[in-house]
Amino acid sequence: MQPRDGGVGEGGGMTREEKVHAVLEDILERLPEPFDMAELLGKAEERTPYQVVALQECEQMNILTQEIRHSLRELNFGLKVRLFFFFFARGGK
Repeated sequence: MQPRDGGVGEGGGMTREEKVHAVLEDILERLPEPFDMAELLGKAEERTPYQVVALQECEQMNILTQEIRHSLRELNFGLKVRLFFFFFARGGK
């Protein structure tokens, strides 16, 4: 049995893991798709300093969102492993 947060008006009796999982899924859904750098580079006919900076920012944004996705997937995996061990520690009931 998982501890439940008993605050009034909070999540309706969800466990902490369920709340974390719900927030995790919400963040993953909100993350933008990566920029298609090949398409952006093809559209940039003239490489002005502003365009170079914009392209660099797109590359950095791709790296950042990729790292966020990776971290959230690791967190999700860790939660599943924790629940798995908790389940079997209690005798599989």
